[in-house]
Amino acid sequence: MLRSYAQGDDYVLGQANAPGQAAAVNLSTTNTVCAANVATTTIPVDAAIPAGTRAIVALQGKPQLPVPAGMSTKHWAEPLMFVRVPTPTYEFVVGTGAEATDRRLKSPTPSSA
Repeated sequence: MLRSYAQGDDYVLGQANAPGQAAAVNLSTTNTVCAANVATTTIPVDAAIPAGTRAIVALQGKPQLPVPAGMSTKHWAEPLMFVRVPTPTYEFVVGTGAEATDRRLKSPTPSSA
């Protein structure tokens, strides 16, 4: 999981080793509980981040699938290929866990003529 915090409208308070980089938080048996086939992971907020700050967590990595049998190694030499899917994210408010409001106004959907 990746975790970062907002300053203004930008997620630049990542608390990682490099400025502006999201911090990686590993999943483990100490922060993840499984019950009734549902895994729940609790990731603590950095101590220096005040309540009311907007934060975001994102699932790191992309799924892979086996390359179909018979696919020419001339075109794809690897046994697996990455699947293009959106990265799951959740924006929330530190202290309440409530879903955060949109960072910026969304563009209006163009009307059909």
